[in-house]
Amino acid sequence: MHPKQHEYPLPNQPPATVLRIGKISYLNTLPMVFNLPLEATVGMPVQWLEAPPAELNQAMKQNQLDISLVSTVEFLRNEADWVLLPHLSISSFAPVQSVLWVADTQGHRLNFQQALAQFDQFPVTSDSASSVVLLKCLAQLYTGKPLFANQLKPYPASQYRYQLGHYGNVLMIGDDALSFLNSGLRKSDCVYDLAQLWSDFHGGQFPFVFGVWVANRTWANQNVELLNKVIGCLQQQVYENLHNPAQKEALLLHAHSLGYQTPAQLDAYFSHSLSYELTPRHLQAMHQFKQYLVDFQLL
Repeated sequence: MHPKQHEYPLPNQPPATVLRIGKISYLNTLPMVFNLPLEATVGMPVQWLEAPPAELNQAMKQNQLDISLVSTVEFLRNEADWVLLPHLSISSFAPVQSVLWVADTQGHRLNFQQALAQFDQFPVTSDSASSVVLLKCLAQLYTGKPLFANQLKPYPASQYRYQLGHYGNVLMIGDDALSFLNSGLRKSDCVYDLAQLWSDFHGGQFPFVFGVWVANRTWANQNVELLNKVIGCLQQQVYENLHNPAQKEALLLHAHSLGYQTPAQLDAYFSHSLSYELTPRHLQAMHQFKQYLVDFQLL
C-alpha cells in the first residue's frame, strides 16, 4: 500500500488559536513559501520555525509544530503520528543538483560503485535525514554492500569543504551543494547526484521524494477546516510562484538577490530540477523507498 494522504474525522476539541508551522531554510522551498498569504488565509497568528530538515523533524516529533515540511524518511518512521498532506512535496525526477555525493577521484572518471570502493569513511551532513539514508540505500542497491554506522561521519553543514579535503568525499545538500557546483568544483572531483542515481536505478520510472508536508495527527483531527485552508493556500502559492509570470519574476529576482545563481539558472532549478507535486507516481516512489528501508533495516 502507498502512504496515505490526509483522512480525519470531524473535530471534537476547541480550535487552535495560533498556527505553528515549520519551513525548511533552503532555496528549494521558496516556490512554496514566497509571498505566502498564510495569516490572511487562516485568520489567525502564524508562528514560523525556519530551520534545516533535521531540526524540523525533531520539532515535529516533540509536538512543537502543528504542520511542517519534513524529511520523507522521518514521515515514513512516524506515519502513526503524522498526517501526510496531499498534492505537495519536494521531489526530483533527476538531476536535482542540491543533493550530491562528491568524491575526489584524482581526476579519474569513476562510476558510483567504483568511487564508493575508494573510501572507508563517509562524512554526511547532520542537517539532513532523507539524503543520508538515501546514500546508504543507494550504496546497497548499487554494490550489494551496506554502509555501516561507524563509516558515517556527521558534520555541520558549513564544514563541507573541510570534510571533502580531509576524507576525500562528502555528502552535501541544499544551498551548500548549489554553491559548490557554481564555485567549488575542482578538476579532481566527481559529482554524483543522488536523485539521478535513484532515477537511473529505476529506469527513470520514479522521482525521489526528499520532503513532504505533514501535520500532527491529533492536531489535524481537531482542526480539519483550518488544515484544509493551509493545504489550499500552499497549493495555490506554488502554482502562482511557478506559473503566474509576474509572481514568478518576483520569485526569481528575490532568490537572485539572496546570492543564488542567475534568474535563468534559478528558473531551470525550480521548474526542471525540482517537482513540487505529490502524484500517485510520487507515492509509488515513496512506497518503494520504504520497502528498501525495511529490507535494509534502515527504517
